[in-house]
Amino acid sequence: MNHPTTASAGASALAANTIHDVADIAARLRAAQPQWQDLGVVERVGWLNRLRDWLDSNETRVTDVLRQDVDATPASAARDRRMAVAAIEAVTANAAEYLGGRHPRPNGAGGAFGLDVGARRCRLVGVLAPWTSPLCLSLQAAAAALLAGAAVLAKPSVRSPAAARVLAEGWGAVGAPAVFAAVYGRNLGPAVVDAVDYVRFTGAADTGRAVAHRAAERLIPCRLEVGGKAPAVVLADADLGHAAAGIARGGLTDNGRLCAAIERVYVEDPIYDAFVEALVAEVDTGWRHCEDAEGACAVGDPDARVASLLDHVNDAVARGAAVRIGGRGADGVFEPTVLTGVDQSMAVMTEQTYGPILPVMRVRDADHAVLLANDGYFGRAASIWAGDRARAARIAADLTAGSVDINEPDVHLR
Repeated sequence: MNHPTTASAGASALAANTIHDVADIAARLRAAQPQWQDLGVVERVGWLNRLRDWLDSNETRVTDVLRQDVDATPASAARDRRMAVAAIEAVTANAAEYLGGRHPRPNGAGGAFGLDVGARRCRLVGVLAPWTSPLCLSLQAAAAALLAGAAVLAKPSVRSPAAARVLAEGWGAVGAPAVFAAVYGRNLGPAVVDAVDYVRFTGAADTGRAVAHRAAERLIPCRLEVGGKAPAVVLADADLGHAAAGIARGGLTDNGRLCAAIERVYVEDPIYDAFVEALVAEVDTGWRHCEDAEGACAVGDPDARVASLLDHVNDAVARGAAVRIGGRGADGVFEPTVLTGVDQSMAVMTEQTYGPILPVMRVRDADHAVLLANDGYFGRAASIWAGDRARAARIAADLTAGSVDINEPDVHLR
């Protein structure tokens, strides 16, 4: 099986586009968009449902393509396809709420006038997708845009181009209007941003900044979902077995290669030692092979990814941390790892790991945990593990994160 940074089976079958191709394809999509918009919401929902049915009826083939494209485990590829289907179902089920207007009552001098508030439709939406969970994360953005009546120009990561190819194939196979297309190749992201009316980006923070800057130069809106350093906060009244199982799942699902994966754990002092023992036991019995690797987690690039993970472990150990389980890696796989005795001076606590490492830090109390969890700009997701849900909800309000789950990892990791 090829690694993500090499020529995958999907990539080898796709010819690279040029910057001129991007402009030409964008022009064709713009030309087709008005007719798509005029179909109305009900017909657009019908076409999206046909794509959903195609993904279901071609489950084996789609999953195989995803496995080859990103060297995913069978479980990871199946989950990506399943979540892609769920993304379509979510937008179609909520179409009326998403697209319905509001009619608030004006205040003050405007009280004599009616007021209608509706969504502004962009004719052409650009989707810049990552190499992890590429089908789901492409469709989350594309399905919403198509539902609203926009055309979509997708640009997948060069490390996982075949997911976008599958989407384009499925859209064509069901006979849908020609309002979805994908371009493939390196250095095409700026051309896509220059050609569209709205950008949806998922990926690394540094690239996200560049996308936002280029969109700002054109004064077009963009939405960024960038990589994170998701914290888990374990309070003294938490169910230790449930918390250990959930945090292991939240940190090791898809071998830790998810932007919402738990990457740092803060545990109140009274239960720290007991929680660590529960977590190590959970990893040892339930995650030694991650999803289907032989004794370790497949992390992709046999050199750069493993080297980065080893750097995080070695830096932590040099600064006083201890490896309770795992800590080794080679040839594209890395052992699921639990570190203790960590602190905020260590790279493993402050830099995105993107691998199967769970560093566990002792904290004085909940306020201390919140302070450390909010230390940095990584705010994709967070979780709180507690017996008192009402107290957990109050603490959640103090966490700087896009979403906060209570007694569960992020929804995409369940």
